Amino acid sequence: MRLKIILTSVLVTIFTSVLYANDSTGTVSSSGGGIDWFQLIITAGYLVGVFILLPIVIYTNHKTKLYSPVNDNDESSQNREDLNEETKNQQATEILVAIENKLTAFTNEDGEEM
Repeated sequence: MRLKIILTSVLVTIFTSVLYANDSTGTVSSSGGGIDWFQLIITAGYLVGVFILLPIVIYTNHKTKLYSPVNDNDESSQNREDLNEETKNQQATEILVAIENKLTAFTNEDGEEM
């Protein structure tokens, strides 16, 4: 129900602003006093972008999670502060090696394999 009210208010705002923009120009268009379709298309596109697409983008960015919570029962989620520096470096090296193994190798323009 709320979506219908918001949608109708946005549409009414778009149509009234388009009509107001066409009436407020005061100059006669070259087509003999008809509607300036290019200005109408640009105005409608701007209003759709601002009032419909921009809130959708903001809402989806707000709801996006950057990470998923870690399961507390998982043994791999041990406290990293308790480990010494050597163990941390070793685990980081293992992770980097695993990532490098999953990457696809390619040859650049100079003939070097990357």
